[in-house]
Amino acid sequence: MRHRALRIFLLLLATVWYGAILPGHERGIVQLPGAQTHDGCCVGDKPVGRAGEPVPVRSPSNCAVCKFMGTLSAAPPPDLGIAPLGPTEVAPALTPTTLVSLRVIPTYLGRAPPAAA
Repeated sequence: MRHRALRIFLLLLATVWYGAILPGHERGIVQLPGAQTHDGCCVGDKPVGRAGEPVPVRSPSNCAVCKFMGTLSAAPPPDLGIAPLGPTEVAPALTPTTLVSLRVIPTYLGRAPPAAA
């Protein structure tokens, strides 16, 4: 029962991730480490947070979700093509072997058991 619950959980997790979170996330909402703060040319351009520190800019090019999905490596599809057909080599001719001796077993055609000799 434990394995079935785990499979259902993973199926639901993948469904929510690929069906809702990934297509619906706002690009840049989750930043990669080392995100740069706003680098406007004027002092008044910088957005300021509650404590007075500059607010980091949410650049779509620095989105952690997009980076994660872009760097996943998928397995290549299987190659189901048929190999080219043709002769590969000529088999050597086999020489037939002759029988040296053959033991003949007589066939009993009667209906009764064989008579003792």
